[in-house]
Amino acid sequence: IPGHTLIFDFGLNTRVARTPLVSIARGAGVRVRGIHVRAPVNVCMDRDTKNKYGKQYTISQGSFLEPPSIDEGFTSVHTYNATTLDALKLFLDELFSA
Repeated sequence: IPGHTLIFDFGLNTRVARTPLVSIARGAGVRVRGIHVRAPVNVCMDRDTKNKYGKQYTISQGSFLEPPSIDEGFTSVHTYNATTLDALKLFLDELFSA
């Protein structure tokens, strides 16, 4: 829908997992921007304090992450390095308020 933004903020950690959504969006003529937030494990753990699955789940999610790339069909790909929890929170606040 022109003028609207749709953000998926969940574990589409692999190309295979992202393919259906990217394909649907591209088929509808929507620009698809990949955003990869790179953060140390301790920053992820600090953010995920409310994760009901626990520490091991958070660590395992990063173990099979495939960063997004243009050849998957993304219009653009942006990588953000969040070296602290405050930097990560600031980035996410800006992203979701846009």
